[in-house]
Amino acid sequence: MVYSEEPKADSIIIALGTNARAVSFLDEIVDTSDFAIARYADFAEAREAIAERAPDVALVLEEGERAKDIVVELRRSAPDTPLVLVGDDPDALAELSFLFNACHFLTVNDDRDATIARLKLIVRRAAKRAPEGETRQAWLDDSRSALWNALPVAIFIIDEEGRLQEFSYPSDAEHFIEKEEVRGKQAAQFFPRELIEGYVAALERAMRGGGTADFEYTLPIGGETSFFIARVSPLPGGGSVVASIDLTAQRRAEEGFRVSLEKYRALFETFPMGVLVYDEEGEIVEANDRAERIFGTRRVDMATKRLRDFVTLTRPDGSPMPGEELPAARALNENRLVADVEFGVVRKDGETVWVAATASPLAGGQSGVAMAAMDVTAKRWAAEALKRSERQFRTVWERAFDGMRIIDDDGVVVLVNKAFCDMVKLPRERLTGSPFTVVYEEKYRDYILRQYHNRVAADKVELFYEKRIRLWNGQEVWYELSNSYLDFAPKSRRLLSVFREITDRKIAEEKLEVRERYYRQLLDAIPDVVFVKNRKSEIVWANRAFRENYPGRPSQVVAVTDPTGKDKERVERERGFDELAFRKGENVRAEETRTLDDGETIYISTVRNPLRDENGKIVEMVGVSRDISELKLVERRLRELNAAKDKFFSIIAHDLRSPMTSLLGYIDHLLDDHETLAPEERVDALTKIRKSAASFHKLLEDLLRWSRSQLGRLALEPKPVKLEALVERVLDVYADNAANRRIDLFSQVSPGVTCLADEETATTVLRNLVSNALKFTPAGGSVVIRVKAEEGAAVTEVRDTGVGVDPERLEQLFQIDTTVATLGVDGEKGAGLGLVLCKEFVEKNGGKIWATSKPGKGSVFAFTLPLYDAEIN
Repeated sequence: MVYSEEPKADSIIIALGTNARAVSFLDEIVDTSDFAIARYADFAEAREAIAERAPDVALVLEEGERAKDIVVELRRSAPDTPLVLVGDDPDALAELSFLFNACHFLTVNDDRDATIARLKLIVRRAAKRAPEGETRQAWLDDSRSALWNALPVAIFIIDEEGRLQEFSYPSDAEHFIEKEEVRGKQAAQFFPRELIEGYVAALERAMRGGGTADFEYTLPIGGETSFFIARVSPLPGGGSVVASIDLTAQRRAEEGFRVSLEKYRALFETFPMGVLVYDEEGEIVEANDRAERIFGTRRVDMATKRLRDFVTLTRPDGSPMPGEELPAARALNENRLVADVEFGVVRKDGETVWVAATASPLAGGQSGVAMAAMDVTAKRWAAEALKRSERQFRTVWERAFDGMRIIDDDGVVVLVNKAFCDMVKLPRERLTGSPFTVVYEEKYRDYILRQYHNRVAADKVELFYEKRIRLWNGQEVWYELSNSYLDFAPKSRRLLSVFREITDRKIAEEKLEVRERYYRQLLDAIPDVVFVKNRKSEIVWANRAFRENYPGRPSQVVAVTDPTGKDKERVERERGFDELAFRKGENVRAEETRTLDDGETIYISTVRNPLRDENGKIVEMVGVSRDISELKLVERRLRELNAAKDKFFSIIAHDLRSPMTSLLGYIDHLLDDHETLAPEERVDALTKIRKSAASFHKLLEDLLRWSRSQLGRLALEPKPVKLEALVERVLDVYADNAANRRIDLFSQVSPGVTCLADEETATTVLRNLVSNALKFTPAGGSVVIRVKAEEGAAVTEVRDTGVGVDPERLEQLFQIDTTVATLGVDGEKGAGLGLVLCKEFVEKNGGKIWATSKPGKGSVFAFTLPLYDAEIN
């Protein structure tokens, strides 16, 4: 379609291509008065028009490879014609614009009015005026006359019989045939078969299609393969015109350009900065991937726009930034490099990005500028954070409670804070730049400085310690000191020291230590075992009594983990008491008996008291153990004394009164009835009086002996006592009594058995036992006294065949508080004091007494006395 075959306007616009929307936009601007537009489907149709007059502006309405082919042809025919690219794909248009130095490219879009207005503006700017003083016809004539020799192609005219009638070469082509040699001759004689076959096939296609046809061929020229493309056009009168273009340089340039383009694209896309390329109007024509990310906009949306169209710009101080302050605008206006301009970009998503940009005019005569932008948001925030950190450091440094000081490896003070100055009572001016030893008493300064240099050289500076310092003014203070190195640069270290004055704490600790030492000495001085346990029942501290008793008498020490593993039951019992104290949170008291290695039984009382920390939480437990064996013995003795007292009063109240009453009754009977009583009745009454008097006498003697024993007035005189003789004397005393009761009384005594005892008390014991045996043995029974020596003791047994004793009463026979008098076989009544007295007399003589019995089968009462050894005694 040709809008104007005879353009009337001064400016001629030629449009090549078939982009539908772009073609429809031309309808809107064809009536513009200051230029005319001629449109062709491709370059072949436009070649004649271009030959007649080079257009003022060329519009290429294509993209991709087809557009590239058209532009290549156009640049060969009209290299200086301003070029405007129009299409749908902005990336493809931008690439073509870059490759072929287009003055503009325009992306058509759905905003029809805006696109048409933009296209009109671009065409007006790109249009050039015809030279003044020349007519259009003269210009066309000159062009036609120069066309044949000026065309950059080889042209061959071949008639219908295949003869070469005319041809021409570009001025720089290598001629391999001369015109005179080939004119009028068959072309097949001079050209390779490949070329002729390609020509024939193209001619046939052109004739069938009524147009032109192209074919490619190669020729070996100068030892290398050259590439050509030929276009065959049939002539109306027969024959054809063949136009051949040498593509060798182009192919090689295209290959080199392709490689360079790939490298450029790779560099462009991987460049660590966002890159924007602007045209001379200040509009973006190209952007890389990094630019998309920095500015938050797709490159297709950046094309033909200015930066401020899609982001908001701010100065470093936060105020709005005009577009003319941008580096790209300044570089374009001032035609110079504008470097390192920092500004803020508020993107569409609301995020603010800070960039540092540098812009420079394009090289190689190209119009426009390129701007490289680096995202410095992190750097800016880091710088801000550093400033805040420095401010915070200064605030903390100056307001810190602890004194802080920085010195170098030479010991020179670099920096101190106010707290340190206050601590050492020196101004900052006196400290800074001076050796750190200036704070010490003068006579120690050199020594301290040498020590510091030695530690630095050996890299043995202590990191944390407590130190007492005598200051320059003689004052002694305690500091808690921590050190750490600050590495500023290689071989340039600084030592940061933090001082905390702990003088008051040290004084308190010293007082506490003295007090603790005092309490420890106090606890070590007491005889009770004192220990401290943790919640695992592990002993964490113990006093001297514990330490002394634990190795020798471990069973005496309560709440101790058994080291031998022999007393696991006791350990578990003690742990149970510990857990009870921890659980209840109050004192727990426990008493128990222990048997020592020597067989002695002792009593232990332990009090466990939980210890709480400052938050009231129970963390440990203190235990106090005491040997209460003597107390238990006193308690038992007291019970016995109380029982003896009760028994004593009971005997006085009952047992002494009863025989006396009976005796008085018999005497009164004799006195009142002596005149009427028969002689045998008087004898019977006197016999009963004697028996009552004898019982009363025996009870009185036992009572007197027992009372003397209880009062400690019973004096024992241990001496050798021959038991055989003692037994004979006792038998003589009770022989008549036994005979009267028809009881066999005899002895079985090993000869020569001699004991060491008090004879009187020993005799009393044996007489009491024999008397009891006779009293509880019925007529026809027997009582035997046996004596033998056994394991260093003289054992005396009194065996009877009497009534016996119940098993539950055997253990009570020798106890003063539980003894119950028993009637004899003839109704004799005793006070129950005899066996208690026997036990006491035996034990005072160093022996033991016991009894065995079976009801109805008799009893055995036995006691031991120490044997007499003449060599020892």
